[in-house]
This record gives sequence, structure tokens and C-alpha cells, in this order.
Amino acid sequence: SVLRHLPACDVVSLHASSKRFIWYGAVLRVISILSGKPVVLRAFGGSLDLVYQRSGWLMRQAFRLAFGNSLVLLETTHLGNFFRQLFPLARIDRLPNSRAIDLPSAGGAQRNGRFVFVGHVNDAKGVGTLIDMLKRHTDAGIHVDVIGPLTQGFAKERLAGVPGLNYIGVIAPEQVAKVLASYEALVLPSQYEGEGHPGVILEAYAQGTPVVSTHWRSIPEIVLERRTGLLVNPGDPDQLFNALSELRANARLLHRMRRNSLRYARCFDAQYWHLKKWQSWLAEVCPK
Repeated sequence: SVLRHLPACDVVSLHASSKRFIWYGAVLRVISILSGKPVVLRAFGGSLDLVYQRSGWLMRQAFRLAFGNSLVLLETTHLGNFFRQLFPLARIDRLPNSRAIDLPSAGGAQRNGRFVFVGHVNDAKGVGTLIDMLKRHTDAGIHVDVIGPLTQGFAKERLAGVPGLNYIGVIAPEQVAKVLASYEALVLPSQYEGEGHPGVILEAYAQGTPVVSTHWRSIPEIVLERRTGLLVNPGDPDQLFNALSELRANARLLHRMRRNSLRYARCFDAQYWHLKKWQSWLAEVCPK
């Protein structure tokens, strides 16, 4: 398909998950060399460094080929720094996760005094830590609603009978923004090894909802400590409890983080990254 449409193209662009990015990217790089067409490669997520570290000789050659003379767009600053050290001559830029932002109507919903987890319900995303926290502090009055599909063999029975925890189940994607707008903060105590910039954090910001998350992988790049949220060590239920307790007790901090979250959401506006920024990248790689 690429070869058939190649003569009419000015640029060949690939958007792919980490492993597909490498193999398809290497193939497109060869096509670029033979055809003279520039290539832009984009890798989704935050795990490309792990793929490299776990790869053998053949895949590392594919990495070297893909990064050879393509414009490579990576989601996180961490990934950019990692691959610039490996391939100092490569053209690497950052294309963060983004969302459509509609700020004028955001942040006006009545808050319900509760916290919410939205995402895949499993231990890697920190749900086990959340359960441990609530079980250790049964009289603290902290309430967390958990929303999302049960994955990685996580048993629904583990959510039953946990003080202060209410499992809502799965909601439609178009409902996420409205739901996030009604909570005090998003809780995402993730320790998922491939974590990049979780989209649910950006969706929370667009609703003026602060985030409590972890010092883990690239999350600190987008959760600004005591400005748009609070960060705790992964797998530490007591730190998580202290962070949620502080938000309940410190209304001034919570309101300040709400305002900051709305402002910061503009940094992840899809219209900028996928229209204006893409135009500049295409102008950069296209022949004059």
C-alpha cells in the first residue's frame, strides 16, 4: 500500500505502538533511502526505552536504522533524553499525549467530596495500593470511586467490602470528562512499567480536576508537584493516604491546583499539537 501511493506523497508518516514502530519504522527508512521521500515516525506511549533495553542484536539494528535520518516523535521527555544519548545525530522531538480542550465550560461542576480512579483496574495501575490504603485507614472518611474495566486477571472480589471504595464499572468514553468534573481529584497511583503521559490525567486537567499520582516513569513530567497535583512513591499506601488527607484538609491548596490544572491543560491541546505543530514538522522535513 505504501509503495502504491508513494509517488504521490511528499512525506511518509508512521504512527505506531513501540514494537510496530521499530520494525515498520526500519522498513520505511529503507523505503525513504530508495525513494528520497522524507519519513516521520511517531511512537505511542512511554515504553520504547524498555523495548530497546530488552531487545537483541537484530532489533537494535532496526532501532539504529529507524532513528538514522527520520524525524522521530516521542511522547515523553524521558524517552527523548534516552534516545538522544544512544543516537546523538538523530532528529528527535516531543509529541506529548494530547486531548481536545474546551476550557470555557470546564471546571464549573459541583464537586461531590470524593476521589476517583479512572483506568484499567489492575495492580500495575495502583488499584492494589488504593485498596491497601483504604483498609489501613478505615475511619478516615476517604471515599474513592473506581471506574474502568478489570484487566490482567484482577478479581472483582478484591474490590468488595473495602471501606470507602465503590466500584462503578465501565463508563462510555464520552462520559469521562463529565465524571471527572464532579470529583475533588483523580487518584492514579500507577506503577505500570510502560507509563507515558496517561490520557486520563490530561482529561482531568481539562475539567479543573487535580491529580494524585506517583513518582514513576514519566508521570512527574505532567503532574507538577503542589501546582497541579501531588506525587507519592509507588506502592506506598501511607503516602497516598497522607496526600488525599491533605487535599481534604487544605481547601486553599485544592482550589489553587484546580485553577492551575485548567491553565496547564492548554499545554496539551490537540489542536496545537496535531495541527500547528504538525505543519511546522512537515515544513521542516519537506524538500524546499
